[in-house]
Amino acid sequence: MLVFIQQKEYIRYIHSGGLTAACTLSEEIRYIVSCVLIGDINRDGKVGITDLYLVARAFGSHLGDERWNETADLNNDEVISIVDVYMISRQYGKRDTFNFLLNPSVEIDEDGDNSPEYWNKGDSGDVGAAYTWLDTGHTSDHSVKVSITYNTSALSWHSAQWYQSFSIEYSPFEIGSRYLFRFWYKSSIKCYIYVVFQDDSGQSIGSQKAEGELTTTWALSQWLEFAIPEGTYRMTLGISIRNSDAAQETDAYAVGDDFELIHAS
Repeated sequence: MLVFIQQKEYIRYIHSGGLTAACTLSEEIRYIVSCVLIGDINRDGKVGITDLYLVARAFGSHLGDERWNETADLNNDEVISIVDVYMISRQYGKRDTFNFLLNPSVEIDEDGDNSPEYWNKGDSGDVGAAYTWLDTGHTSDHSVKVSITYNTSALSWHSAQWYQSFSIEYSPFEIGSRYLFRFWYKSSIKCYIYVVFQDDSGQSIGSQKAEGELTTTWALSQWLEFAIPEGTYRMTLGISIRNSDAAQETDAYAVGDDFELIHAS
């Protein structure tokens, strides 16, 4: 199976196996993912003069022609045309900052179940959690929402969240490396940005978190910086709300390791 999806500046190829970075939805490997910056024809991590030259060299060619260059066919219509030149001109000067999350803009729903692919729902305790895939968002057409109802009989902190979980062995993440995590959000209560690390028995071996303030309009969260400790088998990232009548919307998640480019964004 090969699914071709174009999201903003990236072309995302989702395979059932055989590429460079894998991610899990449960215990089994579901998909292998590779992301390519649109216009990066020579795959050097940026869109520059070499890419323009390659499009110009293939200009006017069709699939099967001697000058045909598949990677220069940016709109996938089997001809190198002015559309491809326009697309690469829009991308010129951009550099690749790889987003380690799957479906970070929560736009993809492959199953048609009104829930974004690769995102999980989770809550602890009786919080009356409701999860919604909204038809509005900060950066594109969708975002995710979680609502909870305060339980007066709760004896401890109860929470609800959308999250992604990764088996480190089959993901682009590396033990000991440092990463940054953030997103856009609206929240009627203070919320918690978190990452949790588990060993191969499912025991927690560490976690990190940061707080997000109440905001009724879309706001960019602070960066949560984290390093993956030795012994990590599975890692979970998310944003939660706790113990209150509250609602939260999130969109445009990002996790990366290029600190210079990320801090400039």
